[in-house]
Amino acid sequence: MLLLLFLLLLLFLPSLSPFPSPLHNHITSLLNIHKLNPNVANTENLIKALNESAKCGNELDAYGLTCLLVDSERWDESKEVMDMYLEEPKELPEEALTFMRYKVASATCDWAASPSNREKYYTLIEKIKKHLENAVETQTDPQIQPFDVLRIPTISEALTEKVSTLRSKIINPDPSPPPKKSSNKIPTIGYISHDLEKPGHPMPFLIRSIFDHHTLPVSIYSIDPPSTSLSPSDPAYPITTHPNYTSFPSSLPLPSILPNITCDILIDLSSLTSTKVSTLLSLRPSPIQISYLGYPSPLKNPWTDYQITDPFILPPSPTHISIPSGYYVNSHPSYSIPRRSPPPKNRTFTFTNLGRPNKYTPETFDTWLSILRRCPNSELHLLSTSSLSLLNLKVLAGPLSSRLKFLPLLPQLPHLLRLSSSSVHLDTSPYNSHTLTVDALWRGGVVVGVKGDTWCGKVTESLGGGEGLIANDLKEYEDVAVRLYEDGEFFERERERVLEKWVTAEDWVKELEEQLVRIWNEYEDQ
Repeated sequence: MLLLLFLLLLLFLPSLSPFPSPLHNHITSLLNIHKLNPNVANTENLIKALNESAKCGNELDAYGLTCLLVDSERWDESKEVMDMYLEEPKELPEEALTFMRYKVASATCDWAASPSNREKYYTLIEKIKKHLENAVETQTDPQIQPFDVLRIPTISEALTEKVSTLRSKIINPDPSPPPKKSSNKIPTIGYISHDLEKPGHPMPFLIRSIFDHHTLPVSIYSIDPPSTSLSPSDPAYPITTHPNYTSFPSSLPLPSILPNITCDILIDLSSLTSTKVSTLLSLRPSPIQISYLGYPSPLKNPWTDYQITDPFILPPSPTHISIPSGYYVNSHPSYSIPRRSPPPKNRTFTFTNLGRPNKYTPETFDTWLSILRRCPNSELHLLSTSSLSLLNLKVLAGPLSSRLKFLPLLPQLPHLLRLSSSSVHLDTSPYNSHTLTVDALWRGGVVVGVKGDTWCGKVTESLGGGEGLIANDLKEYEDVAVRLYEDGEFFERERERVLEKWVTAEDWVKELEEQLVRIWNEYEDQ
């Protein structure tokens, strides 16, 4: 079995990320094998082989096993492997283990198990922060993806921006210049992503209807699609039937893809979440290239000319395409928005947050428990992603644990139907819900949040919040949630105000196209 594993590693080595680290190359290769062969038998065989190797003291394979389990969101097993084989490593670099420990601890809510675990959680964050600062100062690869940095509490947007700039230099230190502007009076538009055919991924669900509303010529490019095709019942399936949809398999090298990207303006839906897509854009297939949706933070790299944002998220800038009604698009049917009142006083009032637990912070969860104490006839519905997170949160909740209801992960449409039982969505901070906020608003709920100072901390306020629902701090956040529980008139007034701000995909595309035509007309060859 181990011989087979090594042969597979050699087979996939050419497709590795450009990171120089042997550790990262080893892990990336393992994950590539898993993603290219996602069936259960192959995954389980690979896990079994790595586990046997880890038992023999191979720390590299123990770490690879952890990464594979994390990539599969098998959090309980990843925690067990780290505790068993990597408690006191002798060979692995500290920064790699620190970040993986943080990732597993946040996903399993390990900080909730005891006061000492909470202290360890923040110690891990401080170590990561120092590691990132050192990487930026020395211009060395931190081996932590910028998107992962966005989710770490207390790390500033300024440091995140420096990490993303460094990552861009690593991807391609010598990017190509833009091609010559075409003679087209009306620009052709392209959308590119590596997530378009991933079952259950929120991004294709959000954008699936915008292509029907474009008046400009549109092409869609899917990079590295999964080996299994989307089912026709998947909400994102209609994207793949678009007449100008092209799918490039993972076996296809970049030089073969590049000539097939033929558009004047290319909208990158992956940004720094895909090395392959970013590398492709660094070769400049289009005169104008725009980042949108995949990476909610300021970007500065030579191949991103603009970011789509809104006046609230980022201040005006020549490199911002600012959508007046809000940058976050949705494809939820506009006719289905229910207008409903809060539940009667004799019925249980439901607070929800169905985001993954790795977005929770200890302070936010403490506030949720305070809300439950002040609202006796209420429950808090949370997403169950691991038995450890469920157990740890119940330990911290103590007597209130009976009012925590843990719900399974569901496909998109059943998930939306389930939200109809929710009255108030309690948002996370400093990393807001994105798609979940849209879902909650569409189902007629009210969303309560805290003012943020980063892009990903302003999303909820941009989408539908306002003075009544977005608090200045967690104490005010708690008070707003309690008022919604106690004051039915306040609930109805705020819900109606939010519904008035709802923007359909058709309206959003119209605003975007006005901006795209403007920048095309203003563009001059460099």
